[in-house]
Amino acid sequence: MKFMNFIMSSSGGRANRKEVEEVWDIIETYKNNQKGNGANPSIQKNSDTVKETKDEENAKRKLLEPDVDIPAKKKKLNVETVEDTAFEKFSFQEKILSTLNAKGSISLKKLQKKVLNAYLKYTGENTVTPKMIKKFNKKLKKVRIIEVTDEEVKLMENIES
Repeated sequence: MKFMNFIMSSSGGRANRKEVEEVWDIIETYKNNQKGNGANPSIQKNSDTVKETKDEENAKRKLLEPDVDIPAKKKKLNVETVEDTAFEKFSFQEKILSTLNAKGSISLKKLQKKVLNAYLKYTGENTVTPKMIKKFNKKLKKVRIIEVTDEEVKLMENIES
């Protein structure tokens, strides 16, 4: 009965009761056959000798396995490369300038969308928050070689340092 309750609850009640009972009957007959086989001493002796030889083989393998630790070294190298990339900061200015160099002039909304999508990829977040928009606007104001007019962003032609 416990088996049937377990199957019914784990399948969400979608299992057919007759099939579950048939499976349980098969398990019981297998279990009874195993008990019957256990009474024969010659089978038990053979199984004991097989177990002993397998244990000896496993012991030899266990002694040989600790010498090989190459995969652990590879993992350490991968961890170092991940840590190196984590120290690189996202540069709003570089992304803004690269987008403007490619397009020449672009609307403020499109630029904001492109830069913030790149920032989302970098951070791994899913949605743009008002805090991110505020940060983008702050970084946009700091870039001196661009000109924002009427929701249009352009690179300045005459750059004076």
